[in-house]
Amino acid sequence: MPLDSLIQAHHVSNFVTVSGPPFFSGFVNAAPFALLYYDYFLTFDREVNWVWLASPKLTWTTVCFFLVRYSAIVGHIAVGFYHFWTDEHLARFPVCSALLTFHELLGYFLHVVTGVLLLVRTYALYNKNKKVLCGLILVAVVLATCGISLMFYNREIKTPRTLPESGCLFGVPKDRAQRLIAVWACVFIFDTIIFALTVIKTCHTARKTKSPVLLVFQRDGVAYFAVMSIASLLVIASFANVPEGSRRLGIMPVANTLVTILVSRLVLNLRDPSLSRKPYINSENQGLDNTKTTMEPFVMTTLFDTRDESAV
Repeated sequence: MPLDSLIQAHHVSNFVTVSGPPFFSGFVNAAPFALLYYDYFLTFDREVNWVWLASPKLTWTTVCFFLVRYSAIVGHIAVGFYHFWTDEHLARFPVCSALLTFHELLGYFLHVVTGVLLLVRTYALYNKNKKVLCGLILVAVVLATCGISLMFYNREIKTPRTLPESGCLFGVPKDRAQRLIAVWACVFIFDTIIFALTVIKTCHTARKTKSPVLLVFQRDGVAYFAVMSIASLLVIASFANVPEGSRRLGIMPVANTLVTILVSRLVLNLRDPSLSRKPYINSENQGLDNTKTTMEPFVMTTLFDTRDESAV
């Protein structure tokens, strides 16, 4: 029997047990792409008005925003080939291998830039406290170094005997799955630290003021951690509990899409001009103060006035 016929027969026999039904598999793979581009077009007008036209000045926040948003938008075109390429000949494996490497690098890049953005937000929230900044940088460097080492040290992608019916979703061997579990554990640890610092600071500051920006800071921080912690734990569980022959990177695009959308919302929500027109309540005099109702706070990220504490 010709090789192509053997490959096709093997695909038909293994597709349901390994990759799931074609319709369901295609639906799951397409979902993160649809969500990513839908959210992009949904928020594009806010990006233009609140980021592009608000101030020509580039800051760490805007740089991270653009890097995450547009690297995901452009990069997921290549990731689409990784998921949906249907050429059945084994000669496509080198291209699939390159797409797999790109897919992993894109995900790592998105999380590193997101980490920088979260670090800057937390540094601002703590009134540019140098100790907080140095501590977060140290933690970030250690976790990022561990992640890079685990992902790319002694990395080898073996040529499979067969290819999936659709895309390049090879099975993930046990040793590789264990490394990916550790990488996503690093992401989860960093997000947990950022979340804890955000909750501690916002709860402490909320006793003195009811700044609308502070409330957005707290709300978005909780939402980001809730969504990304669930996504990270699902990725970890998918590698830890799924049988070796069925492991895929299918959940990782969902997590990468979520981090892109959440970062966009973190920045855009704080750039909302309506926040600058909302009064805050100070618990010391129980009065309303509108002295900070100005568009200037949106030059970098935002500015909320707590009388004796502020963040930029």
